[in-house]
Amino acid sequence: MGNPGQIAPAMRLFEPFRVPAFPALWAGQAFAAIGAEFYSVALVWTAADILATQAGYISAVHAGVILVGAFLSGYWADLCRRSTAMVAADVLRAGTALFLGAAYGLGAINAGVLIGAAALVALATAVFDPALQASIPALIKEPQLRHQANSLFDATKRMARILSPVAIAAVASIAPKSYLFAITGLAFLGSLTMTLKVRPALDADGSPAFAAPGLVAGMRLVLAERLVIASLAGLVVSNFTWGLGMLLGMALFLRQTSPTPLGDYGLIMAAYGVGNLATNLWLASQTPQRPAVWLIVSKLTFGIGICLLPFADSLATAMIIAAFAATNGPLENLAVLHLVQSRFPLDRLRYVFRIVLGATFGGLFIAYAASPVLFALYGLRPMIVAAGALSLGAGVLGLVAYATVRHRQL
Repeated sequence: MGNPGQIAPAMRLFEPFRVPAFPALWAGQAFAAIGAEFYSVALVWTAADILATQAGYISAVHAGVILVGAFLSGYWADLCRRSTAMVAADVLRAGTALFLGAAYGLGAINAGVLIGAAALVALATAVFDPALQASIPALIKEPQLRHQANSLFDATKRMARILSPVAIAAVASIAPKSYLFAITGLAFLGSLTMTLKVRPALDADGSPAFAAPGLVAGMRLVLAERLVIASLAGLVVSNFTWGLGMLLGMALFLRQTSPTPLGDYGLIMAAYGVGNLATNLWLASQTPQRPAVWLIVSKLTFGIGICLLPFADSLATAMIIAAFAATNGPLENLAVLHLVQSRFPLDRLRYVFRIVLGATFGGLFIAYAASPVLFALYGLRPMIVAAGALSLGAGVLGLVAYATVRHRQL
């Protein structure tokens, strides 16, 4: 029998609930995670209906506005308290999603409407995410408990990735796509409600109105940390692979090869979510003492999985491969969060998280903007494999660099 004093890894995930205000904050992010999944799939599939292989341009707008907005919105966002930025972002996200649902229902949906909506939701995300991430260390001071809070938020997103695609496929089979946007809007309203509930706690530490140039301050902090620089480069690579190879590449590939593309895509994404969640539950009990190792392994597994995915001979095989590739997400995300939260001052975290957000959506923007041309020139399967090979190559390069540094230290 195990030591009674030990807590199972799955149970450790729930320790942050002892912190006042955290349960409501988590509930809000559960709503937001569901909304984000519904929005992502609804946007891609609606764009694919309108623009076919040119659909990447709609997603490129979404990623590009987050990339630019993460930096250009920084001055305004830093003049606001964290809670104010989060509330404003939720209002904008919910309103835009509900508008899209109404426009779709009225037959008024077109490329211009999608582009405008994608830009507004992206701008809201660029404001919301850095404020949220900076709120977690303010609420939770203990490092191990903060790691578990990070794991819990990550697990919540992974669970949404498991459940939402199945729900999306079910909704799409009985109702118009406008319902997907309506559900998105309602989910973001749930996030707004919970954010309002915990607003005093989010600002209890005197969440400041910074007047300093956040982008410059963040860059100076990041440039002093070589491993953080490497992790940001890795985020660009992995999100390029994710956007080109998985989100858009596999969606278009299944539209060409499967008689039930939306259902198959939903099941593959659900399997990916299962792999995410299983990895997260295991990592919840593992403080990343060597985050570089986590980052390297994430690139290797993700690259191998994406390379194999378009060669799967059945839906079941594709789901197994997707679950294997999914170990990438928690390994990389938790390692990056640990690095940022442990190496930078609390009152500068929003600056650094904005750069993390820029790296994430920079990779996605490049993938989406380049995808129509790349798919037209080289085809879907070769480009999915190439995207996987890029991640795999980054992992090998990281492994060589890590081994070289370790050898010099001996």
